[in-house]
Amino acid sequence: MTRTQKAKAYLSTPEGFAAGVLGFQLHEWQRNIVNEFDNLRARAKVACSTPNGAGKSSKVIATIILRTICTKPQARVIVTSADSRQLDAQIWPALVKHRDKFSDEWIWREHDRTVITPQKGFAYMFTTDNAGRAEGWHCDFEKGTDSPVVIIVDEAKSVQEPIFDALSARCTFNGLLYISSTGLMQGSFYDAMCGKQGFKRYAIGLDQCPHISKQRIEELKEEYKDNPEHPLFRSTLYGEFMDFTGDRGRFVSVTDINACIKSPPVGPKDIPYRGVGETVAFCDFAGGGAENVLAIRRGKETRLIRCWKETNEMAAIGDFIRLFRAEGLEAGEVWGDNAGAGKPIIARFHETGWPINRFNGQSPAMRDADYADRNAEVWEDAGRAIKKGEIVIPEDAKLHAQMVSRMRTADSKGRIKCESKDDMRKKGIESPDRADAVMAVIAIKPIKSFGKVENVIQMSWKQYLSDNKYDEIAYKIPGADLGH
Repeated sequence: MTRTQKAKAYLSTPEGFAAGVLGFQLHEWQRNIVNEFDNLRARAKVACSTPNGAGKSSKVIATIILRTICTKPQARVIVTSADSRQLDAQIWPALVKHRDKFSDEWIWREHDRTVITPQKGFAYMFTTDNAGRAEGWHCDFEKGTDSPVVIIVDEAKSVQEPIFDALSARCTFNGLLYISSTGLMQGSFYDAMCGKQGFKRYAIGLDQCPHISKQRIEELKEEYKDNPEHPLFRSTLYGEFMDFTGDRGRFVSVTDINACIKSPPVGPKDIPYRGVGETVAFCDFAGGGAENVLAIRRGKETRLIRCWKETNEMAAIGDFIRLFRAEGLEAGEVWGDNAGAGKPIIARFHETGWPINRFNGQSPAMRDADYADRNAEVWEDAGRAIKKGEIVIPEDAKLHAQMVSRMRTADSKGRIKCESKDDMRKKGIESPDRADAVMAVIAIKPIKSFGKVENVIQMSWKQYLSDNKYDEIAYKIPGADLGH
């Protein structure tokens, strides 16, 4: 075989197409997956779980789409995902960057994410929660593979079950790919990764992604060295599905709490740690029959100052202010739950000369790829500090019961979130008011030297923070020492 013949043979392979046409090398696992969609004479059904950043959109999906419609110009490639942002920010740009490498007669329609060949083949990308839109794609096996149908479900863990039903029962195809980062141990993507319905499986971990630095992997291992069975760690590093049952489903367990109380952190010369240092206070306001709670952390010691029921809102505000003064607190050291009834209560604090900080647990997490909201992130960070024995927690049986009663769940994107209070109530579990306050003071970082309140300009943490991602809120005060 001549050199030219060898070059043509190489370019005719998925690996050669990626390298010679698209300009990148495929890792072994990426090469294995795109090879499944090479000739399409057999009906390919493939499921692949990958960690974030593995290159599934830019390398695997892009190669399958472009090579299929390039080598089979009458092919139809259908791509769906639960989130339009995944298509608009990941897959579509991964295709468009290569448009100058193909015929000028190809039509690229950004408005409906469609690429059309002169032979009427196409790649079409869409999102929907209507199963009817996912039906009706059919190939003709009698005509061979000149006009194959390939269906790709990206971020499959988040796609609703009726969509899967429509694709599997009301479509015929030459190739079907479910590909996603991992989520909960449930649903069609999980079933496919368990080998059901005849899927060939590829479970990819970070160790199979050479482009991800060894330093990143070692940092992840160090972060979770005291909790190597954590579902988020297992999911990220090894591509495992998350099991939120038993103690894995709790932010903190009874064993963790007992160990933390038995072996509190110590200071110099092994003297038991006392509360000295940075101060953070948190107010959890009563709703209905719930408790008002004031918790304080000084250094590594947390305390429940008072837990009480008071239906009169103004009387409760007066009680909080008396406690602030008795504890020597400043407004900048105090945070309040800004959800629901908390908004007008905090506004009233401001009117009375106590402009305490607002905490919104439903706001985006600082690490929003891993956590559904800030509340889940706080519970996770606090739970980890307790597991590591880095904090002194109150010996309060009701607090401990609330800490272990709230379960860790996940949203449709596989991000960790807290079990909702409504769901807890349906199970007969009371609102975790004491636990919310204590977990918050453990996780929230203090604001230092913030100066006069009227000089404080609140900013989003994303606007200010770059290296220190764990501060609750960043403030910009001319000439002030932020303590970062």
